[in-house]
Amino acid sequence: MIVEVFQHPDGQWSFRSIALLGVQEDRGRYPDAAQAEAAARIAYPDVSVDRVAPEDDTARRAPPG
Repeated sequence: MIVEVFQHPDGQWSFRSIALLGVQEDRGRYPDAAQAEAAARIAYPDVSVDRVAPEDDTARRAPPG
Protein backbone atom coordinates (compact mmCIF):
# COMPACT_ATOMS: atom_id res chain seq x y z
CA MET A 1 0.00 0.00 0.00
CA ILE A 2 1.08 3.54 -0.75
CA VAL A 3 -0.20 6.60 1.11
CA GLU A 4 0.18 9.93 -0.67
CA VAL A 5 -0.39 13.47 0.58
CA PHE A 6 -1.45 15.74 -2.28
CA GLN A 7 -2.70 19.26 -2.95
CA HIS A 8 -6.14 19.94 -4.43
CA PRO A 9 -6.52 22.62 -7.13
CA ASP A 10 -8.06 24.93 -4.50
CA GLY A 11 -4.83 24.80 -2.46
CA GLN A 12 -6.16 22.50 0.27
CA TRP A 13 -4.31 19.26 1.08
CA SER A 14 -5.54 15.71 1.60
CA PHE A 15 -4.27 12.13 1.41
CA ARG A 16 -5.15 8.91 -0.39
CA SER A 17 -4.22 5.27 -0.04
CA ILE A 18 -3.36 3.26 -3.12
CA ALA A 19 -3.60 -0.52 -2.90
CA LEU A 20 -4.34 -3.48 -5.15
CA LEU A 21 -8.08 -2.98 -4.70
CA GLY A 22 -8.02 0.66 -5.76
CA VAL A 23 -7.61 4.19 -4.45
CA GLN A 24 -9.35 5.55 -1.37
CA GLU A 25 -9.20 9.29 -0.90
CA ASP A 26 -9.69 10.77 2.56
CA ARG A 27 -12.59 13.22 2.70
CA GLY A 28 -10.69 15.60 4.95
CA ARG A 29 -9.21 18.86 3.71
CA TYR A 30 -6.22 20.37 5.48
CA PRO A 31 -4.72 23.87 5.13
CA ASP A 32 -1.17 22.59 4.72
CA ALA A 33 0.77 19.44 3.86
CA ALA A 34 2.06 18.92 7.41
CA GLN A 35 -1.47 18.60 8.79
CA ALA A 36 -2.46 16.22 5.98
CA GLU A 37 0.64 14.11 6.69
CA ALA A 38 -0.21 13.97 10.40
CA ALA A 39 -3.76 12.83 9.61
CA ALA A 40 -2.44 10.20 7.18
CA ARG A 41 -0.03 8.85 9.81
CA ILE A 42 -2.93 8.47 12.25
CA ALA A 43 -5.08 6.70 9.65
CA TYR A 44 -2.22 4.48 8.42
CA PRO A 45 0.29 4.19 11.30
CA ASP A 46 2.30 1.33 9.77
CA VAL A 47 2.71 2.80 6.28
CA SER A 48 5.17 5.47 5.16
CA VAL A 49 3.55 8.64 3.83
CA ASP A 50 4.81 10.28 0.62
CA ARG A 51 4.13 13.87 -0.39
CA VAL A 52 3.26 14.32 -4.07
CA ALA A 53 4.27 17.65 -5.57
CA PRO A 54 1.38 19.26 -7.46
CA GLU A 55 3.32 19.15 -10.74
CA ASP A 56 3.88 15.38 -10.29
CA ASP A 57 0.26 14.53 -9.43
CA THR A 58 -1.21 12.73 -12.45
CA ALA A 59 -4.73 13.21 -11.06
CA ARG A 60 -4.37 16.98 -11.64
CA ARG A 61 -3.12 16.79 -15.22
CA ALA A 62 -5.42 17.65 -18.07
CA PRO A 63 -6.09 14.81 -20.51
CA PRO A 64 -4.13 15.00 -23.77
CA GLY A 65 -5.76 16.64 -26.77
